[in-house]
Amino acid sequence: MIRPQLQLDTLSQLVSDCPYPPEMEKIERGILGAGFYPGAQGFTSQQFPYGGVLLLGRDFGVLDYYTRLAGEPARDETATTWTRTRDIYLPCFSRLPVWCTNYLLGARRGGPSIGNVKERITPDAWRSFEAYCWRFLQSQVLLQRPRFVVVLGAFNREDLQVSNRLGPSPHGRHIFHDGTAQHSAVIAFADHPYSLIPNSRRQSAREAMAGLLSRS
Repeated sequence: MIRPQLQLDTLSQLVSDCPYPPEMEKIERGILGAGFYPGAQGFTSQQFPYGGVLLLGRDFGVLDYYTRLAGEPARDETATTWTRTRDIYLPCFSRLPVWCTNYLLGARRGGPSIGNVKERITPDAWRSFEAYCWRFLQSQVLLQRPRFVVVLGAFNREDLQVSNRLGPSPHGRHIFHDGTAQHSAVIAFADHPYSLIPNSRRQSAREAMAGLLSRS
């Protein structure tokens, strides 16, 4: 089997070619531990993520946070989004490999890390940036060929639950393609981990995810 690190290298040029708006800075794999890609590797080297779950966050957060964690010694992400993803959602997929990624490439040059970064970007810059991020998502799907794509959060839902993206249906299948290859995956929308504060909401999120797996 090809080592996962070599597989990720096939996406590196696409990360570099993104038309980042001034508010966003390119990052890739400076965090050597666990976390969302780009930023960290997105999965463990012991569990190649072919045919599993693609868990889609929003964006990486602020550049200073990434810089503090990048390099040696190896460290995992520490932000609330990652820790709640790890604690709430990842146990639901214990039987499947998971690929954690973000829809929007790059890290925010300035804070805060919460809120919709779309609101800080000019409409023209957003259109080209978001269109590229959509194409990049398709490249990731065609590389990893997941069974499930789980879209996290209201901001992603707003951008992706439309006819020229994943479609208006809250659950179903989508065919990803790049003109030469295609792959079909089950699509589900779920709460963003950051928003899951009461324990009752966390339990509901786990149950909903377990229901997705049992139906598919």
